[in-house]
Formats: sequence, C-alpha cells, structure tokens
Amino acid sequence: MRLWIRLLVIAVHVVLIIIIVGPCRHPGCRLTRKQDTGKVAPGKATDAPTLPQAVSGGKLPVPSRDGATKGSELPPYSPAFFTRRNSSSGPPLKAAVADCRTGVVVDWRRRTILWGKEESKGVPIASLTKMMTILLLMEALHDGSGLTLDTKVAVTRESASVGGRQVWLDPRESFSLQDLLRCMLIHSANDAAYLVGQKVAGSEKDFVARMNQRATALGLRTLVFHNDHGLPEGAARDENVGSALDLAYLAGRL
Repeated sequence: MRLWIRLLVIAVHVVLIIIIVGPCRHPGCRLTRKQDTGKVAPGKATDAPTLPQAVSGGKLPVPSRDGATKGSELPPYSPAFFTRRNSSSGPPLKAAVADCRTGVVVDWRRRTILWGKEESKGVPIASLTKMMTILLLMEALHDGSGLTLDTKVAVTRESASVGGRQVWLDPRESFSLQDLLRCMLIHSANDAAYLVGQKVAGSEKDFVARMNQRATALGLRTLVFHNDHGLPEGAARDENVGSALDLAYLAGRL
C-alpha cells in the first residue's frame, strides 16, 4: 500500500511540474504543445498575420467581385462600389428588422449588398464615430508623422472632462497610443478618443476638421462629424451622422 501511495505522490508531482514549467519540447515527446504542431490552443497568443499596410493614400488590396484580391489602390466610395444581390428576405428576418430604422449587410470581399433597409440614409451614429477617429490615427502612424503605438501621450484636462462612456483619464497620467487605441476599441472610451484627436492634430477642432475632410476625400457624403467620440455636441446637441453604407465602406477601409 505504501508503494502505491509513493507512486501516486510522484505522479502528482510530475503533473504539477508539467503544468508549471511547460510540456516537453523534445521532438520525440508526445507532450509537445498543440501550438508546436501548427494548431493554436484556445486563448494562446500567436504571431499576428501579415496585414496590408494602411497608408493615407489608400493603397490597399482591392477585393474584386469574384473574391480575389488585387494589389491596387482602393477607389473612393461611390454608389457603384457595392452591387445588390437579388435575394428576398424571409419572414423571420422581416419580423426581426421591422423596427430597424436603417441597416445593411455586405459581403465586402465581393462588394455585394446582401440585405439593406434605408441603407443610404444618414442617421445619428453615436460611437461608430470612433471608426473615423481610429482610421485617422492608423493613417498617422504610417504617414511619417513620427507617431508610433508606443508614443506616450500626456492626459489633458479637456480629455479628462469628456463625459459618457470613459476610462476616467487623469491629467496626472500618460498612456501610449496603443493603450488609448485599446480603450477606444474595447471600451468605446470617449475621453480616449478626444485625447487621440488632440495628439494627432494638435487640437480636437483641427482633428474634427480632418475627419470631415477625410470623409469627403473617401466619397462618404453622408458622414458629418462634430466631434471625435460620438456624444451629442454642445448646447445644440448636434449629432454626428452617417449612413449604413458609408460605415460599411469605412469598416472595409479599417
């Protein structure tokens, strides 16, 4: 009986060592991690895939109608950019979108509209505003401005005072652009968006002007911005607006 207890104790220790130190990496070992065989274990980080470089000129691989990718400049949006696929939505979809004001579903690789409802109508877009904020940030990282994801940004009093959804930035702190980007993407933080605008353009006013200029250059005629985060702006409570189709194109750009 004592022998079995000793063997059990040894087995438990071996398992604990494997868990703490990691499995055997010898080529012949059967305990090699799944990642080593080319399979990714859930929740484990791997090398990021190579993505096309986004530059201010707009040079991105263009998805063609057959799904192939061609290395040429992505054209600005126009009514002919997406084609509508002739298909009828069934009763369940019609019932689900009965109260929907506007929306669109697109196959971006083939540039086809699978479903739409008032998709060209401009409506308040709230925090979807941050899509343009993030586009301008990413373009600034590639246009020789000297900014990188590691660039530290000191929190300003103006950004710390922005309300709504926020991460409670403090003027005594500094954060990298990467951290601020995460705050916008994951938490939809308005204060982080405001601070990014200030850093990229020098002031939020100048950044908002860039947002509107970029929308015009990209052919996104329904997009109108009053700020870089999406809250109603000023005493007049002006809303940033845009159409579902314009946002679908912007999503493809991103």
